[in-house]
Amino acid sequence: MSAKTDDRILYQNIVERVEAGEGYYDAAADELRKGGYPLKPTPAFRPPTLAVALGLLPGTLPRLGVLILLCLGAVFAWMRTLKDAPAWERIATITMLMCGLANVGAPNSLYLHEAWAICFIALSLAFYRNLVLCLGFALVAVTIRETAILFPIAMGIIALVERDWKRAAWLVVLGLFSAALWFVHGLAAGAVLLPSDPASPGWMAMGGAPMVLAASKWNILTSQLDGVWLSLAFLLFAVSLATVRRIELRVAAIYVALFCFALLLFGRPDNDYWGIMFAPFLAVGLPSALAEVARFAPSKKDKSA
Repeated sequence: MSAKTDDRILYQNIVERVEAGEGYYDAAADELRKGGYPLKPTPAFRPPTLAVALGLLPGTLPRLGVLILLCLGAVFAWMRTLKDAPAWERIATITMLMCGLANVGAPNSLYLHEAWAICFIALSLAFYRNLVLCLGFALVAVTIRETAILFPIAMGIIALVERDWKRAAWLVVLGLFSAALWFVHGLAAGAVLLPSDPASPGWMAMGGAPMVLAASKWNILTSQLDGVWLSLAFLLFAVSLATVRRIELRVAAIYVALFCFALLLFGRPDNDYWGIMFAPFLAVGLPSALAEVARFAPSKKDKSA
């Protein structure tokens, strides 16, 4: 379930060099070469947002503290969002979310871009009904990790279904702005490349269902499961998430579906840590699904009649 240790060391080394005053792209290119990583194409370079932000914090402990506070902030934001739900459903949903975010807030996730991006996605979704905060947090997530763009796409799908044209229009703007940022990022990364730098063999590995299941283990509820039990748990959580009515959870369902579909095609076996980007939402629909089942179940009074 864990990402390669070398990846974490790579990103930590880059952050420490940025903290010391070195330019991000020079530091990243040098560390990629030292680690034997490919430097081409430019997606081999993570966006500079996280490295620059963490470089402003002096040392690992303050950085970990900020990540934990970010996770807790997402949890409290969801408590506010679910205030209209029955108490048991609200508590159960928050518990499911915490089971997913627990791995994100672990010390060994500190230098993984996915850990930070998913926290901002969770905040964006919690503030879904506040368009400015929702789009602002989503944009931060996208500038940290490019794969987070699947989240605005999920929101766009729901916006079109709901005929929320204002949100849909702003999501198009967000997408265009993100594309412009990635273009600038690509130019900056390309400027430090050498003709001798190795190219990536690509990320299209067609890992299929095994890749999705491996990535889904980035959740306490699934982390110790394997084989049939993991498959059954994944199916249960996926079905429950697909049946919910609350709009925030419907967006989460579309987002999880998009990410799982992407993992069917992309991602090598050592990229299973990409599951951080969706696994925290995997089980959040279960309490609402159980509530729906209970709502339609016949009561004792009905049975006696």
